[in-house]
Amino acid sequence: MHAETVHCKFTSDDRFVGPATTVEVHCNIPQRWLEVRTEGQAVAELGYRFARMILTIQQLDLMNRNPPHVYITGPPGTGKTLMLVLQGLRWIHQGHPVHIISTHPGTRTICNIIKDQLEETLCARHIAPPTICIHDCNFLQNDEDVTKVVTNVSNSAQDGKVHVIVDEGDFNKRKDYGPRAERAIKELIQLLPNACLWVAGIWDQDIPAELQKETLTIPLRCAPAVLREVEPALKFYTDVNAYSTIGVPSPGDGLNSIRLCHHGTDHTGRWPVDCEQCGQDVADMLQNRLRVGGKDGSIKMSDVFILTRSMELQDEFKDQAGNLTSSASGFVRGLRAAGLLVDVLGVSLGTKDLATWKTETANMRSSSSNKITVAHWNDVQGTERKVVVWLKCKTPDDENRLVADLNDRLHIVSRCTTQLIVVDLPPDSSVSQ
Repeated sequence: MHAETVHCKFTSDDRFVGPATTVEVHCNIPQRWLEVRTEGQAVAELGYRFARMILTIQQLDLMNRNPPHVYITGPPGTGKTLMLVLQGLRWIHQGHPVHIISTHPGTRTICNIIKDQLEETLCARHIAPPTICIHDCNFLQNDEDVTKVVTNVSNSAQDGKVHVIVDEGDFNKRKDYGPRAERAIKELIQLLPNACLWVAGIWDQDIPAELQKETLTIPLRCAPAVLREVEPALKFYTDVNAYSTIGVPSPGDGLNSIRLCHHGTDHTGRWPVDCEQCGQDVADMLQNRLRVGGKDGSIKMSDVFILTRSMELQDEFKDQAGNLTSSASGFVRGLRAAGLLVDVLGVSLGTKDLATWKTETANMRSSSSNKITVAHWNDVQGTERKVVVWLKCKTPDDENRLVADLNDRLHIVSRCTTQLIVVDLPPDSSVSQ
């Protein structure tokens, strides 16, 4: 048996406690250098384990069958996007260009992430990829975008074939978006029957007959403690499948959610997003409890999402002369006052032009990014972070507080892999009604 001689290293008072203590002793098994001494280190290590990509039997079967037209459905975090990336790599290795259709502004981030993953994987293998093209559409508003993307994609066909990826697909016929998405799929397949088209989305409804449905239900991305926060939404939204009760064992249960509240004499504004004190409270939690951005490097600022459904979120604005014309939301000011570096995405809020938003999302995706992303949930669909801060709110069009809560669980909490922080609404009946 292999043995290693190692040494002991203690703190000055030789206590075997605290984050500064490290112990190294003789060991007859291969050395394990992992140290988890703080809550932040626990979050970082578990987040790393969930980030390791694995394939379930369901996924392997799908890749082996390789249907030409498929819609992959399943609840958040079940490996749908990974299937699109793997299929894209397969097509590229066969020498085919890959088209990625972003169907509305909220899907642009995940489409760019898919493109990044394809290019970086090929670069690591020293393979020069064929064309990987993203088509920016807005099926939420424009009928013309359907005709435009069908024409552009079909014109690029080689021998009657194209290879297309669509993530965050939704064919709900009760919305303007759904029929436009369905029309794009139908017209592409009618024009090019030999097209290869893989689509993924959480919604199991109104799926075009041209697409073969495949369902993934084994949770792979989130700790069970996070999944328990998401599951009430899956019981409410019957057009989203539930998670499998038997699947791949989790590498850990995860940490309990941290709960704060927009309440008290120091808190101002109607909602957490308006409140500078809420921003400072969250900053304190991130910096002092989880040690985000700390010297040990366990959790970087780029490992954190702060997400809301509030349309009142905004960054500060300056005119061309550099004069402040509009202040940032109170919550953002609180974060910055505490020394945190943040980027506020605002395309869904209508506060930033598309070119600026594209630059910011590129920075968000960069491995060198050292900023926390604060955003409306719609701007980060399909993405995830180790730590997610959920800023609750209630808007006038909510039927009731319960529906708002369940909607946020589906779209915000599911972005979290490991540690959820909830900033709740004040216990005020006038707010909750």
